[in-house]
Amino acid sequence: MTPAPSVPASIAAGIGAGVGQVALGAQRYLGKGLDAIGLDTAGQWLVSDAEQVRAKQYGELTPYKEANPMSAGGGEMAGNLAATLPVGGALAQLLKPAAAVLPAAVNPLVAAIQSSGFRAGGLNGARGLAARTAGGGITGGASAGLVNDDNAGTGALVGAALPGVWRGSAELMSAAAKTVRNAIEPFSAAGQGRIADRVVRELAEGGPTTVDAAVLVPGSVPTLAQATGNPSIAGLERGLRNDLTLSPQFTARDQANAAARNAAFEEAAGDASKLDFFRADRASTADNLYGQAMARFNGNLTPALNKEVGEVLKRPSVSEAKRVAERWAAERGEKMTPDGSLRGLHDIKTAFDDAIGAAVRENKGGEAKALQATKDKLLAVMDEMSPEYAQASATYAQMSQPVNAMEALQGLKLTDQFGNMTLAKVQGAIRSLQDKIAAPGVNAAKSIDAQQIATLTAIRDDLLRASNTGLGRAVGSNTMQNIAVDRLLTDALPFGNRLSQTALGGIAKRAGQLLYGGADQPIREQMAARLLDPALGAAALAPAAQNRLAALTAQVNSMPLISGASNALAELGYRAAPLISTSR
Repeated sequence: MTPAPSVPASIAAGIGAGVGQVALGAQRYLGKGLDAIGLDTAGQWLVSDAEQVRAKQYGELTPYKEANPMSAGGGEMAGNLAATLPVGGALAQLLKPAAAVLPAAVNPLVAAIQSSGFRAGGLNGARGLAARTAGGGITGGASAGLVNDDNAGTGALVGAALPGVWRGSAELMSAAAKTVRNAIEPFSAAGQGRIADRVVRELAEGGPTTVDAAVLVPGSVPTLAQATGNPSIAGLERGLRNDLTLSPQFTARDQANAAARNAAFEEAAGDASKLDFFRADRASTADNLYGQAMARFNGNLTPALNKEVGEVLKRPSVSEAKRVAERWAAERGEKMTPDGSLRGLHDIKTAFDDAIGAAVRENKGGEAKALQATKDKLLAVMDEMSPEYAQASATYAQMSQPVNAMEALQGLKLTDQFGNMTLAKVQGAIRSLQDKIAAPGVNAAKSIDAQQIATLTAIRDDLLRASNTGLGRAVGSNTMQNIAVDRLLTDALPFGNRLSQTALGGIAKRAGQLLYGGADQPIREQMAARLLDPALGAAALAPAAQNRLAALTAQVNSMPLISGASNALAELGYRAAPLISTSR
């Protein structure tokens, strides 16, 4: 008794038979071709011989199929597939001349035939699908016909239908996955966060999405709308600010930012007590130094210096200053002798200080400039009379720098009735200071240093960024209410967005609120968190944040080995489908 064939032997026999069937199919096609061109004797012999050998192969394979039908049949299919793999490439070669003449029209078809409809040379859309359908039909029909010419038509139909079916199945599976995802997402904090991310990202489309959260004023943190300048995100922020449970968070941010700006300005300008301290310190130090200089002055002047003193005292503006100085001396119980008295000249200089200050306050620039010129000349003479007095004057000028700057800055009106700085007031103050600094003559604004101007500019820029909250229109009610149900409807199916706008969609929303209504407020809280934290908001705006699993999958699939294996398996499925559909 002959032992039954083993499984390995059955697989090998099946593979051999499968390869042989394709080879005999090619011989049969060749014979029919010769017969068609008049070489009937040779052609009919080739066809007859192929049929006889095929019948013999079927007979030889029968014991293996009876003993191990799955092994032998699988081997036969593998042999068919292996032998027909070159079919697409061979057929594509026939189109190469046409592709050289009409590359745009023929190359997609060549790629589709080579891949059994899996690719269309980068052509997408309806034209790409048409090319893939034609290519799949041609390769499928030819492959099935090589195995059995009676199955060529069926193979062509399967090969042509597969690209559309494949695409439709993928879309259906994607829609089903999205429906399941959207149905369960609202019930977990992570899912609510993903919904919030999608809402923020979709709203931002078409507008700026670069997040500029750079620190302009220490302690002032912008919202996402302020950091991007995106009008739709600004509209979302205003909608969330109207939510009584969320508005305290935005109010607290506004108050903290306003306090940070006030603190930055106070650091640059000081406060009233700091100004008083600096004034008192300057007066005390200067009085001591001036007193020492006047006490040590011996009154001896050279003729030339005495002449200079006399010339200065003849100036018209000195007369009024002398009267003021004489009154001060009388109040002290002294007799003023200005023609050589350092004390008397000091009183005149002080009277000039008061007169110049009054002229500046009254916007009498010309008078202030003239008085300053006389005062400068008087000081030059006094410094020459007493080096110690010159040192005292230099110290006073040095200590006046921060005092003048604080006086100029504290004199600005930057806040509204609520004590908050406004963009218009700060911008106006910067322009006013710049004008005063550039103007000729003496004024307190000239003592403001570059760092203090920079602080004011930073406050202005921070306020300008904060004004982005007012951009755009308020968001629609679906973004603020019924969020979970609305996302389920609009994201579930390709036509879900249109469905949500119909009466049926309205009914579905009302019904869905019974199940999902409790998730809307947590989702709003998640959106508020993203708007209040620019880092979270930036992550929401990034496409990779949409679905970390999808991002990871895309990253893995982009690896050459994984991508190549995935594409090879998919293409193998395209090539096998026509053969499987026509197998016995």
